Amino acid sequence: VLVLALVLFSVACKKGEPNPPETGEEPAEAPSTPSEAEPMSDEAAVPPPSIELLNAGAEPRHPLRQVLGADAKDTMSIRSEVTITAQMGTAGESTTVIPPVVHTLALEVQSQGSDETSTIGFEVVGSEVRPAPPETPADVQEKLKASAASIRGLRGTYQIDSQGLITNVQIAAPAAGAGRDPHMAASIGEFLYRSAAPFPEQPVGLGAKWVVKRRLEEGGISFDETSTYELREAEGASVAASVQVERLAPEQKVGSKDPFDLKTFTATGRGRIEIDLDRIAPRGASRQTQTELFMHRPGPSGSGIQSQLSVSTNEQMSRP
Repeated sequence: VLVLALVLFSVACKKGEPNPPETGEEPAEAPSTPSEAEPMSDEAAVPPPSIELLNAGAEPRHPLRQVLGADAKDTMSIRSEVTITAQMGTAGESTTVIPPVVHTLALEVQSQGSDETSTIGFEVVGSEVRPAPPETPADVQEKLKASAASIRGLRGTYQIDSQGLITNVQIAAPAAGAGRDPHMAASIGEFLYRSAAPFPEQPVGLGAKWVVKRRLEEGGISFDETSTYELREAEGASVAASVQVERLAPEQKVGSKDPFDLKTFTATGRGRIEIDLDRIAPRGASRQTQTELFMHRPGPSGSGIQSQLSVSTNEQMSRP
């Protein structure tokens, strides 16, 4: 999602347009995105995620552990809806409504380690754009459809431990001449990180609260994310938790070829996730997030362009 918003910002500034350009473009100097042949982020360079239990909840209490069979397989559907409101320089606000995009992923356990960590293989077996709102231009819809079609067949792996913590998402390099949209491909990795709920080590009961803190990178922006979970349901292998998310980034330069200065970055979100502890994909998950970015791109005269982006996202995951 952030990748898409920043590509729109980059192209708009290059063209000097107040309105975000159509999606699906891949400008040569767009903000950098993770290489498809490498991990989604350099996890070795950042501290590992931390999980802190705030309240153990009511009795009875039990440890929550993800227990996957060696031959476990699953299917996961991901639906995302995005609205981007931008203000470039002194121009008025403009809003781009991105048509809903639905991805279908096939998941299976490839291997399991002695430390109870499973390596999951995934493949995008379906990717389509749903009917767009009337205000979305037809050419935007067509270009987004081409981007979605380009990642069908995308493969990769990730790891999940017994506490439900997902790490090391890797996307395989595309075949020569495949024409894959790297921005759409990167979004798949971002969704996978949000497809599980890391659990505390200690036994917990209904009403338990815990905090997960981690350093992440999306769209070339490095930020700290704090997710607060509350256990709402627990029966057998089925659990459900609510989540509140806060993201905060320090000032930084974004992009490698034509960088801009990120002045402020904040995001807040909330949602719910329902998990069967013996299944790879969540039974259901939803998250609504509001992200605010204030940026400055230096100009040849030294003044540059100041811009503000407001990105509203609505994500849903489920087993079809």
